[in-house]
Amino acid sequence: MWLACSPLIILAADIIMASAGVDPFGPNAQARGVVIWSGIATFWLGYKDAQAINKAGRNPQRRTLVPFLFLFPIGYFIRRRIVSAAPLTPLWMWLVSAVVYVMGASALAPQ
Repeated sequence: MWLACSPLIILAADIIMASAGVDPFGPNAQARGVVIWSGIATFWLGYKDAQAINKAGRNPQRRTLVPFLFLFPIGYFIRRRIVSAAPLTPLWMWLVSAVVYVMGASALAPQ
């Protein structure tokens, strides 16, 4: 479920940066760091989720899951649904989190 809430975690990092007086969307090292680390964290969370599905025996044919993160988590959650017959709840959570992120980021953006 951490992967489903990843946009909210990124929004929290942006809010922390803005409260520290750093432009979270500017051409600075801190903003690039958040982008890089959030990408790394997304892939790591997807890898750990795929491992948990394999360990639970929900992927007996060992079909791949992690490369579908390149399609955003949307593609990963759909592939996860196909492979393990899991519900689409994480996809809906990610979509709601993404909408909240867009609203929060637009409020943080300099006018």
